[in-house]
Amino acid sequence: DIQKDLELTRPQLRSLFRVEVTATLEDSQLSHSDKQDAVANSKASFGLAAEEAASELRELVQARARGYLVNAVGDLMQGNEEQAMHEMRRLELLAEFAEGSEEMKLKQEWDVAPALRANLLKVYVASPIGEGKAANVELLESILGVSAK
Repeated sequence: DIQKDLELTRPQLRSLFRVEVTATLEDSQLSHSDKQDAVANSKASFGLAAEEAASELRELVQARARGYLVNAVGDLMQGNEEQAMHEMRRLELLAEFAEGSEEMKLKQEWDVAPALRANLLKVYVASPIGEGKAANVELLESILGVSAK
């Protein structure tokens, strides 16, 4: 048991869980089921109860998504379109994971004006995203509450 072996507190275990899960969720090479399996393995490794892990995961995904969006807007406003698109790709990866998880939804208060969200989404959809994959426009429109048109 990692908690006993390393004499870690519950908050420390939850922090380690969050770090490990963040790396998993941002891996574009992993499928949704691979990510779910990795999250389950992390939960078990750190000895977290199901509800404790689910709560940590929800909070993590919502906070990271908000951070990616805010960073993307800031980067775009500073003329760093490439970095903004990188942040949007990370947001999209989280959105795809959340969409496939029944208890997790990313629709939230974004702390970013709708006009800025819409402009950012338009730029993202028009950009060459890389990895030979088109943006999931409908999903992003849904979670951001704006249209890419």
